[in-house]
Amino acid sequence: QPLALSLTPDERRAISTYYASFAAAPNTGLAPAPSDPRAAELSRACTACHGSSFEGAEMPVRAPRLAGQGQEYLARQLVAFRSGARVDPAGR
Repeated sequence: QPLALSLTPDERRAISTYYASFAAAPNTGLAPAPSDPRAAELSRACTACHGSSFEGAEMPVRAPRLAGQGQEYLARQLVAFRSGARVDPAGR
């Protein structure tokens, strides 16, 4: 975010256009093992905001794309949310 603040609106649009030109990575490493009894609950909780294929959504809230994110990254973010070190845009 600090770097983006130093860019002009045209520069931000150009960068956005550049990254939007890449094909989405396959949805990998997101689902818990089917034997995990929490799998269905976790899937419902995530897809409620991030969309059925984890591609991100605008409604009910703006939720970023999870598909293609690394498993370690996602695990770190979940730990950060649980500890309160990270919050969603609504402050939760």
